[in-house]
Amino acid sequence: MVDCLKQAQTLSPQKQIAVLAKAPLFAKVKTRLTQLSDHTQVEVLNHWEALQFHRWSVQEVIHKLCFAVLEQAPLLFVSRFHSFWSELNIAQEPQLQLPGHLGSKMYQALQDSFRLLADQKTGQDAVLLLGTDSPHLDPNELTEGFRFLNQNLKPALVIGPAEDGGYYTIGCNGLALEQVKPLFINDIKWGSNKVFSKTLFIAQQLELEVKVLSESYDIDRPQDLQKAKTQEDLDWGAFAELIKPHQLAAPQDPVERQDYKQALSALFDLTRFGERMDLSAPKAINQALGDPLATFKNILIGGTNGKGSTSAALSQIALRSGKKVGCFTSPHLVSFRERIRIGDELISHQEVVDGVKVIFGLAKQSNLSLSFFEATWALAAWCFHQRQVDWVIWEVGLGGRLDATNTCEPILSAITSISLDHTHILGHSLTEIATEKSPIYREHGIALTACKNEALEALLSVSVVTPIAIEDSIQNLEDHYQAWLNANDSETLGLSLAGSLMMSQHGRRNLALALRCAKELTWLNEQDMNPNINNLISLKWPGRLEYQEGIWLDCAHNPDSAHYLSEWLKQQQVPRHLILGMSADKAISEVLFILAQYCEKITFVSPRYPRCTSAESLANIFELKVRPTLISKLDAEYLPSISIEPNLSQALCDRDLSALNLVCGSCFLVGEARSLLLGLDFPELALSTSAR
Repeated sequence: MVDCLKQAQTLSPQKQIAVLAKAPLFAKVKTRLTQLSDHTQVEVLNHWEALQFHRWSVQEVIHKLCFAVLEQAPLLFVSRFHSFWSELNIAQEPQLQLPGHLGSKMYQALQDSFRLLADQKTGQDAVLLLGTDSPHLDPNELTEGFRFLNQNLKPALVIGPAEDGGYYTIGCNGLALEQVKPLFINDIKWGSNKVFSKTLFIAQQLELEVKVLSESYDIDRPQDLQKAKTQEDLDWGAFAELIKPHQLAAPQDPVERQDYKQALSALFDLTRFGERMDLSAPKAINQALGDPLATFKNILIGGTNGKGSTSAALSQIALRSGKKVGCFTSPHLVSFRERIRIGDELISHQEVVDGVKVIFGLAKQSNLSLSFFEATWALAAWCFHQRQVDWVIWEVGLGGRLDATNTCEPILSAITSISLDHTHILGHSLTEIATEKSPIYREHGIALTACKNEALEALLSVSVVTPIAIEDSIQNLEDHYQAWLNANDSETLGLSLAGSLMMSQHGRRNLALALRCAKELTWLNEQDMNPNINNLISLKWPGRLEYQEGIWLDCAHNPDSAHYLSEWLKQQQVPRHLILGMSADKAISEVLFILAQYCEKITFVSPRYPRCTSAESLANIFELKVRPTLISKLDAEYLPSISIEPNLSQALCDRDLSALNLVCGSCFLVGEARSLLLGLDFPELALSTSAR
């Protein structure tokens, strides 16, 4: 590869190479790598692996083959809305690949490249068009092609044949630009084994001077992958690293997989006990375990929305402050193990298996019946004790007063927000809900809240302990964020911060609360605050304005979280498309009304879990309850269009790549979307559950 890089430097930066790259977006990479082309036993890739291959191949072409050329004036005909392109670290922003026939896209790339050459007045008059499935090309061949085109005083064409009957590069000089148009707009069946021969035949009829380069091969068939693994000029290890099992994947070993599945099945079977509001069982199982809660220092984070983000941010601050910290959150999105972390690490599959055996064995001995949440909380306490952590951050599950997490004696308790959710359990007013949440405070502990307005009034009216409201900390963070924005060029930021907590106002409130918690715990002092804010600028939390493969994901599922999401949506300057599914027990019409005001299209889908509302029912609710109210508020032209898709996968495939596509409405739906985008099975090990 070093020799290849040296050779690449011989390509003058003034010579023009256009790279025509298909956008590496979910379900939009057309490839044969996932399809068996014959009856032989050839290894194929799943969709996610094929997408990773495409990304790796683009990087190989750009960075290792022709970076010296592209550094000056790259033309990448791809979707500019994908964060992948900002990671390539090249001088020019990718250009939007136009819709339509592949041949017309290729010809448009040639035209744009020549236009750029004319503007630069470089004296060069040659363009080669490369695909991104040929990461092993010889720079010497490309140099020969350029030399032939530049030295030719007649219309000239260069074409590099691929062994599968296609071609890996094609290019021409300026004299030939108009003449080569039939090579791209004629009825050539792209992907067939006659593309090269038909193209060459047409070129010869046009009386072009033609140079055919040495034959090479594209990596666009399963058998090509086998050949590529033997090529010394390819960093195949980097690709192998990309497609190794994701940290959220289930065990690969059959025995480990079965053990893990049995453990999860046992836990998920407990959901039949529902959401039990009683601390007797958690206290009893804690004592049966030997009181692990007394072996570390505890922090409770409660509230309606923002608990998980605040817990994650505080965990990161603790980790960077040298603390050994455990973090318990819910629900999980893809893998059950997301609920229990030590530092940045999920607990292992084996820890789940071992811990479930211990918990269920002790429960049986003590004649205890546990709910799913209680057993999961006990598993977390056991794991944290086994790992000998110093601190544990507990995200409260439901309410607070009788939630299993409230069994501990916290040094600090914080409430992020209070709004109407789970009203059938917690009450139908802010005061009733605050009454359930405020008992996580302790008389001799630190008490904080990010609640404001009516929620703060309700909390202060019922709480035995008066918490410190942190509006000053929130304002300080806002000031720091604005200063940071002013000091950075928004053009260069691009999508590098996509999905970070700092992107939205409610995310910054949660981050400010985490910073204030750390300050009160003396993990940070005043001098440490700004550096830590800078360190946390890009902190992300899965499913909370997360950006994956060009698609946004957000777990907003109640009116309060929908309001926060709408504040972000209305700031976006592109068409907004919501892909939405919801649980049956949520305030569906209220959430739809809030979000529908700030989007141009809504696609309803049916999430894959027992408590979901069908896409058809969601559409009916919108038409009967939401649309009439919207009409009274919005002009008819601003009402969103509505569609129904049979499933989430189809909705993602059919999305508009030029729009902002946002999956929202349910944590379960976001979990399904993350699984699809990460190439993982959903639900985990095919175990369907309504566990929160």
